[in-house]
Amino acid sequence: MKKLHLFLMFSLTLIAIVGAIFGPRLMRKFSATEKKDHPGFIVSVENPGGKETIIDATDFPDRRKFVFIKNGQEVATRKEADTIIPITRIDVFKGPDNSVLEIHEQGPEGQSLRRTYSR
Repeated sequence: MKKLHLFLMFSLTLIAIVGAIFGPRLMRKFSATEKKDHPGFIVSVENPGGKETIIDATDFPDRRKFVFIKNGQEVATRKEADTIIPITRIDVFKGPDNSVLEIHEQGPEGQSLRRTYSR
């Protein structure tokens, strides 16, 4: 029982520390029309199961960190865009054989930005 108590205390302390470090970055709001920098990480969630992993996005290409939009349609490059939205969450949905079936990319306000389906 004492080990369980110590484990829970350690876990809560660790969660508080991680929250203090990453919380402000996770909660940062981006205006959809402002061209802002990426917060530097993407939360990847595996489904089923819901396992979350924080991925350092500094070495990702822009196409994996942002969605570029012009007149309401996605465009290929930053230069073409009038709106740039950072991708801050990726939900990966896997099938029974562990193959990727869908990928949902979301922005900082939880908005759905892009969905990719496998055939």
